[in-house]
Amino acid sequence: MPTPFLQQLVEILLLAGSVLVVAKLYHTGLWRKYRVFFAFFVLRVPNSTWPLMVSDRSPAYFWLWLITEPVFVLFYVLLVAELYRLILEKYRGLETLGRWAMYAATAVSVLISALALLPHITPAMPQSSRVLGYEYALERGVDFSLVLFILLMLLFLSRFPVPLSRNVLVHAAIFSLYFLTSAVGLLLHALWGIRLSAEVNLFLSAASLVCVAGWLWLLNPAGETVPVHLPVFGSGDERRILLQLDAANSALLRASRRI
Repeated sequence: MPTPFLQQLVEILLLAGSVLVVAKLYHTGLWRKYRVFFAFFVLRVPNSTWPLMVSDRSPAYFWLWLITEPVFVLFYVLLVAELYRLILEKYRGLETLGRWAMYAATAVSVLISALALLPHITPAMPQSSRVLGYEYALERGVDFSLVLFILLMLLFLSRFPVPLSRNVLVHAAIFSLYFLTSAVGLLLHALWGIRLSAEVNLFLSAASLVCVAGWLWLLNPAGETVPVHLPVFGSGDERRILLQLDAANSALLRASRRI
């Protein structure tokens, strides 16, 4: 079992890393392009501060977590939507379709997760346990629907030579790691409950620290001007696939104007 000192050390490093990411994004002007990402880290600073000041055994800790967690669940949805926008910046029709499909799938997933929880809610259950159950149902539904869309996005990038800047590619890769480890942590919590809560929390904190270090080190203004094409196809294949993407995007844009 990890020691409280080790967990607190990682959390302090996470707080320092979050402050540095906010400072770097603002100083370099990258916050203008990555607005949701910037706002997410601005909120992470106070959200990483209060757990260091409030005992995790106190009622205040529980209620602070209960209030702040839905805000960050909402930010997860907005971050994935922003990632879609950045990747499909030149294909607005495809980006709009994917974004609304993600919103609809997330709503359905949350509803299914909440309905699956209902049989386990009993009148004798304490109010705090009910609220906690619904909180986890919300997060579980959002997380697993977004995991699906992140995997689809990665599959899309592996099949189509969409032109990206180095920053967008780095951001997509690190964010995918960040979110997938968060989903794995949620799954481990669901399978083993409090028995492994300390280990899971340390795993999540350490994974977040690695991702924060990656964003801090790799995102820079020069990365906005460096084009990246992945994967590398033959010139004929690449031209044909890009023409198909353009055609699909144009068709979706025309359809959206008629609605």
